[in-house]
Amino acid sequence: MIAHVLMIYVTWLLFTGSWAQARINWDVEAPVTGLSMAIFYGAGHLSDMEKRLMADFHLNRASESWLTAWQLDKPVAKLGNPTANGK
Repeated sequence: MIAHVLMIYVTWLLFTGSWAQARINWDVEAPVTGLSMAIFYGAGHLSDMEKRLMADFHLNRASESWLTAWQLDKPVAKLGNPTANGK
């Protein structure tokens, strides 16, 4: 019982810390993609949640489907040396 309460508490700490980081970095853009860094912090919640549902509650994924999260209007710059083309 104590171990379960401790696990819930630690999970709460990780969640609230990650949420706080997402709020702090909401307006900070990733250098390569230009997307909000909050996406990076939010993505950690989803993988952990899936693992916990499978481990703690013995749930299994019945199916998987992918949806478009956003449509980019302009292409994202490729990685590389920006001065390599002589500009």
